[in-house]
Amino acid sequence: MSKSNSFLYGFRLAQFQKILRKRIAGRVSKKQPVHELKVSQIAILFDATDLESKNEVIRFSQAIQRLNIRVNLIAFLDHPERLSGLPFRHFIPKDCSFFFIPKNSDIDTFLDFPYDILINADLKQNLSLHYLAAISQAPLKVGPHTMLDEYYHLILDTKFAFMAASLLKGLGTALVTPFNNQVIDFVALKKIVQYNLANGVDFLVPLGTTGETSTLTDTECLQVLDAVMEANPENKPVVCGWFGKNNTQLVIDLLKKTPLDGIHSILVASPYYNKPSQTGLFHHFIAIADHSPKPVVLYNVPSRTAVNINAETTLRLAEHPNIIGTKEASGDFNQIMEILKYRPAGFSMLSGDDMLTLPMIACGAEGVISVISNAFPRIFSEMVNAALAGNLVKAKAKNDLLLDVHKWLYVEGNPVGIKAALSLLSWCTDEVRLPLYPLSEQNRAHLKEAVKSL
Repeated sequence: MSKSNSFLYGFRLAQFQKILRKRIAGRVSKKQPVHELKVSQIAILFDATDLESKNEVIRFSQAIQRLNIRVNLIAFLDHPERLSGLPFRHFIPKDCSFFFIPKNSDIDTFLDFPYDILINADLKQNLSLHYLAAISQAPLKVGPHTMLDEYYHLILDTKFAFMAASLLKGLGTALVTPFNNQVIDFVALKKIVQYNLANGVDFLVPLGTTGETSTLTDTECLQVLDAVMEANPENKPVVCGWFGKNNTQLVIDLLKKTPLDGIHSILVASPYYNKPSQTGLFHHFIAIADHSPKPVVLYNVPSRTAVNINAETTLRLAEHPNIIGTKEASGDFNQIMEILKYRPAGFSMLSGDDMLTLPMIACGAEGVISVISNAFPRIFSEMVNAALAGNLVKAKAKNDLLLDVHKWLYVEGNPVGIKAALSLLSWCTDEVRLPLYPLSEQNRAHLKEAVKSL
């Protein structure tokens, strides 16, 4: 048996934590995307006839599930005939996978679970469970140990370490979807992505409002995702904005069928048109976060959705382990500062309004999901980085450079203005899909003058 597959009997908790930290550092050094580093699934071995062990496992499993970590319970039973006398269905926590191993069974069949950590919670030193643990392919195996509370806190710490490593920060570009004769121009899209990445953009946000997602077919959305991933060889985080819809179940169904490999997180705008209450908004986002295989970033943009996610609701949602931040575009600084003051650790705030990014970062926000960076990534990146570094004098100077451009980008709606700017810079055409319409000649002339002054 190789050393890497040997079982660590009596494993010390300090060693457990040390190895978990090494796994983080090791994967980062191999350039594996940090957002893939979450502890997402564990297995717990225990003896089903040991009531003390069983009760501890149940309590532990319920706590772990609240961290959005899937639990596989693997129970050993010496005498299968006793199964009918044990109320398994009543004690198994909801959504836990449960497997029981009868005596003399072929336990090798239980080795293919895709868990990250295997914990042996067996008090009776059952040889079959020890054998199963020893030959398991789990990346990390610990036990036998009954101090499940300690394991819980270490897994919690590790999950937060993963979350901190994947915290969205800096400049993200809300990518346009270029068209040529109303067909997606994937060559132009890839060039814009590469231009952004070469000029300081930290993460990419395709299929949002700026990407005109509401006018794209599902097939086109998948093609846009593929094109963005292909143009992103360094695996900068990609936040998919496809999931801002006003039908909760439709979003859940879309999540189930959409391949999200390599995606950092999903951006979910509040439902438009329905005008739900704060209670409705809360349950909408919780349902999506519960079903999403990727972390969720809220998007509060009341000017488009006709409903505001208020500070109290945002802070309640921030407690969900799979909700990692918010794109805040309410323009309400009382609300913004309240969220920044009371948010939990690991919950980021990103500006959803380019013109308010500098003051929001000054108040504590981590960055921005930007429209203007499609065309001017270097200047806006320098502004954001200076602001994050606390150099507000430099940040204001960079911000002032773009002030005269900003107002012409939104005068006839987004992405009408930014596509006109990209057209002036020869990155793509200014085509949009109806009901949007290209920028008027008069406003295009104003925009052209503003761009020339840079």
